[in-house]
Order: sequence, then C-alpha cells, then structure tokens
Amino acid sequence: MAAILYIYTSNLKDMPTAKKKKVHIVKDRSLIDEANISDDGKCVDLVIKRVKLSDVFGKIPHGHVIKSETGMGATTLELRAERNSIIVQPLKITASAKAVKHPESIYVGSATNEYGRVSNKRLLAYCKDPAIKYKKILVVADSLPRVIKVIK
Repeated sequence: MAAILYIYTSNLKDMPTAKKKKVHIVKDRSLIDEANISDDGKCVDLVIKRVKLSDVFGKIPHGHVIKSETGMGATTLELRAERNSIIVQPLKITASAKAVKHPESIYVGSATNEYGRVSNKRLLAYCKDPAIKYKKILVVADSLPRVIKVIK
C-alpha cells in the first residue's frame, strides 16, 4: 500500500517543481507513484511507495505537511534538517520521546515520564543558545500558542 503525502506551501516557487507534474525535490523519482499539483498551484499531492521519507527527500519542503500514516520518518527527517523547526505532534509521548532521542531538540508540553515540563525561561534560553545551530522545538498542539508567545 502506498502512502499519500500532502505538501502545502504558500508559494509553489518555494518548492522547486517542473511543468507536467514532475517533482524534482526527490532523491529517487522511481519511489513516487503519482504527483499532482492543485489548480491554484499551492498544493502537491505525492503518492509514494512504502519507504521512509528520507529515501525520497533530502529534506521535507518547508510549509505545512500532512501525512497519512505514522512511521514514515517525517519527524526524524525534519529533526535532521539544517534549519530551525517547530514540529507539532499530536501526542505528548511521541513528541517527548523524539526530544529524548534527539538531545539537540527541546520538547514543550506537559511533563512525561521521559521529559519534564519546560519553563518559558528554559525555552527562551534554548532559542538564544548560540551553541545550538538549528533549533528544533517539538510541541503538542495545545502548547503551540505558548511557544509562539515565548519566541516572539
């Protein structure tokens, strides 16, 4: 069974594509079963074979990514991307577990067995830390407004 990855971007120029619905942001085009660009040019739907996203992409295109299944490697791929990221997770246990596995990241949400509650002061210190080149904030949806408020 193939997985569907929906990529939304505010401007398709931000995501290199060619005409005739060929997608050039992928490492190996043979892994893509189908690629469709929406009429407004702001959405690309990719149907990919059952592989990890890192087998297809060098990094996830920036923007709003919605995926149909877990276990594709999307979070790990973004945690490895050379850019600052806020990664919104639906469950605190998966978000905190990823933060533990990737110690250069930080988890913001209610405390879990693996990760305590991060104060606003600690979050701000993390964001300002020059030793951390790429900031990776893992957050559950209900804590996202707090993250935005602190980093503004």
